[in-house]
Amino acid sequence: MLFNWCLVHGQDYRQYHALINNAERCYFLDNKSDSAYIYYDSAFSRFDFVFARDCFLAAQLAYYDANKKYEQYLRIGFANGLSPEHLQISPVFHTLVSGNVLFKKEFPDYAVLRKKYLSRINVPVLKNITRIAVQEQTHKMLPTEQFTAKLSEHLAYIEYVIKNFGFPGEKLIGLLQPDILAELGYKNADYRAFSKGRATFDGEMYYIAQSLTTPILIHTRCPYQRLEKYWDKCIRNGEIHPDDVALFYDAGFNFLKFPHSEQISLAKDFSCDRYFMPTACFRKNPLTRSVVSHISKRIVDSMRATIFINPLRVDSAKKAFGQVHRMPTCFEWGIPIE
Repeated sequence: MLFNWCLVHGQDYRQYHALINNAERCYFLDNKSDSAYIYYDSAFSRFDFVFARDCFLAAQLAYYDANKKYEQYLRIGFANGLSPEHLQISPVFHTLVSGNVLFKKEFPDYAVLRKKYLSRINVPVLKNITRIAVQEQTHKMLPTEQFTAKLSEHLAYIEYVIKNFGFPGEKLIGLLQPDILAELGYKNADYRAFSKGRATFDGEMYYIAQSLTTPILIHTRCPYQRLEKYWDKCIRNGEIHPDDVALFYDAGFNFLKFPHSEQISLAKDFSCDRYFMPTACFRKNPLTRSVVSHISKRIVDSMRATIFINPLRVDSAKKAFGQVHRMPTCFEWGIPIE
């Protein structure tokens, strides 16, 4: 599962993630904030689409450092889905968003940036993903045979989308937002309307990603293997963040929570391409962290390097910095933001 480091001209997002990784290393490990901002500037200026979670972190750091670059980073973030609601989750931005007066003064062009973001959302795909994500939450209580039949239908649709439009992540269908379709002019189409209170994804919007697709794939128990042939292309095209690919890979470790005979049975029930017995992981899935704690940091870091994820020591430094300075620096699916 190696992604060759073959930089090419154009929008190759392996270059983007290398720049972001260097920025985080400089800031959190080397104490070189000026160098970090140079890397952030390069990543955000060279690519048409950028991941909002990266803009959010960079803007927090700049705002904390009283560096006016935070305005530039937030504007880029707003054009890629960030909203004032996202800023409210960070104490660092409290004075900026409290009362809304200062925010309007500093970002009078927010509506224009928001319109730019909304214009690139593939609405038909978003509507379908919303519908099947809600179905997933209700169908998961069905007997295994019935549930896996539904999973097969949903997975087939996701594969269709990947082949024809790209992975259904934030680049294609935007960030998770409870009322995004209503904002786009489609009433009673958002997941709250679909679910009628039976399913909610509200807490996952703090992952600052597109989290409707995530549980659909996680429920297959082997999401990485089922779509393995697409991940390289999806990363290179910026259709998915490497952290999310790692999350899907680590989901396979859920098998290891069961006795050996049940593992084999589940692999068959969920139509995994092969029986999943990994010896390495990325440590990017909170649901499997306890299962993979025995895997050495050296092996984890070697895995991370293959898909352009920073080593564990950078994640640890980010988390520690955030805890000290009351700043959400680590974004993980399925758990409260840190």
